[in-house]
Amino acid sequence: MPRRKLKKTTKVTLTLKLLQMNDSELTDAIIEDAAPCYSPDQPSKQLQVEAVLNLIRIRHTFVRAGTGFGKSRVAEIYCHLFARTKNPVVLVLNPHDALGNNQVQEKIAQGFTALNLKQTNFNESVAGEILQGKYNFIYLSPEIFLNNKMFTEVYHNPKFQDHLVLTVSRRLLRDMRTQDNGLEY
Repeated sequence: MPRRKLKKTTKVTLTLKLLQMNDSELTDAIIEDAAPCYSPDQPSKQLQVEAVLNLIRIRHTFVRAGTGFGKSRVAEIYCHLFARTKNPVVLVLNPHDALGNNQVQEKIAQGFTALNLKQTNFNESVAGEILQGKYNFIYLSPEIFLNNKMFTEVYHNPKFQDHLVLTVSRRLLRDMRTQDNGLEY
């Protein structure tokens, strides 16, 4: 019986070596991979490493921590585990454009490519760059994510989906509160 040819995929994935590690080995590999990216006096925190491990294991992951904890580092560490030549993309929903501007500068300083996508800078040319996987981090408002027809087309395009490795939603505590019968949650 002839061998079946394996289907080649263009989907960005982690290396088989990482995926086959047990949790202890994977934890060590995450710490080792992240170490050169940050100053020695600011090593990765246990919760950050655990969150990355859970993302690798394809578990839904939620990190709720205070300002300054380093929640953004989880996405950075995860993205860094992928081969740069594969152009992994992390999509970050931001409640405010100003947060995106700050985050873009931080990512560029760390050697990532990043874009703060706004109504004013989103056009056919930028859509094409996004489809090509030009940006590792794309920051955008929930309004663009939900209500922009061109972005909807980009998001559902198989080329974009092949590069998308993580979607992050950044919420401010006051944005998470709802009122129900006079009680705030």
